[in-house]
Amino acid sequence: MTAFRVLLEGRHHQILFENKLQDVGFYVTRFIEAASEGEARKGAIGSVQAELERTTIKSATVRATLVVETCEPLAPDEEAPEVQPGVVWFREDGREGED
Repeated sequence: MTAFRVLLEGRHHQILFENKLQDVGFYVTRFIEAASEGEARKGAIGSVQAELERTTIKSATVRATLVVETCEPLAPDEEAPEVQPGVVWFREDGREGED
């Protein structure tokens, strides 16, 4: 098994934030032990999809996406962190801060 660093990007996910439904995107890195790059990609997507089940709201009108941006094996001197990194959210409308 090889340890892989997988960077994923999500777009058009809806979350309830400050009592408003927000259309957001995100970046997240997952470290996955797998026999191949293909398995690492699938494992990372499955892991993030399971997390999204708890945080996002499904919508019949919004098509959320989740894609792998990069997938690379760790260097021999690198180790995967014990805790997976957090999610970096961004607003899809490009606005920052308060309305």
